[in-house]
Amino acid sequence: MSTYDQIADLPLKVQSYELEGLEFAAPGFDRLSTVIHLVGDGHEGIGEDVVYDALDHVAFQDAGAVLDLAGDHTIESFSKLLEEQGVFPEPPEREVSVNYRRWAFESAALDLALRQAETSLHEHLGREPKPVTFVVSMRLAPIPAEGEQAEPSTIEPVRDRLAVYPDLRFKLDPTNDWDDELIAQLVETGSVDSLDLKGQYKGTPVDVDTDPELYSKLIEAFPDAWLEDP
Repeated sequence: MSTYDQIADLPLKVQSYELEGLEFAAPGFDRLSTVIHLVGDGHEGIGEDVVYDALDHVAFQDAGAVLDLAGDHTIESFSKLLEEQGVFPEPPEREVSVNYRRWAFESAALDLALRQAETSLHEHLGREPKPVTFVVSMRLAPIPAEGEQAEPSTIEPVRDRLAVYPDLRFKLDPTNDWDDELIAQLVETGSVDSLDLKGQYKGTPVDVDTDPELYSKLIEAFPDAWLEDP
């Protein structure tokens, strides 16, 4: 039985939901997201909509809780209800954003259903939980504003954080100005767990053109790191 089949029939009671806007301002890029608070039977489940385009978040938050989600459901029937009603009042800036928002509602629903059942995901699935590692995700240079020259990547953002929190782990977004010296400096820190190559991103502020030579250097330099999105 698949993991989804094991959660599909979980009972879910929804009374209301609320939206909470979050914003992180970085040079050249404002990152907005929306936390969905799904409420029912004295419990709350949360999920986060991580759609990339700020205008989609502004429209979502301005519209408020307009979906009719109240009632008794299962995880599967709730998902079908989202499909029927649609999670965007107007078409999003990019088509894939429909998935991101729907997953936010569905993750909030699963969180709420598990709380209402007084259990956890690993208990419901009969699995033993194992330790996880949280990482700091970032670039090594600010994202340039439109029309501005990009600043060079440096080791300093990593060193500054390690000086305060020596045990930090990192997920870094390599850019095509990473040279041999910078790669060697990062290897020396021993703190890089993941490299997000952004190879499939198109039309976003974080796009990076594929550079096979850089990929080869990274694979050799970080043999134990996760390589994302080549």
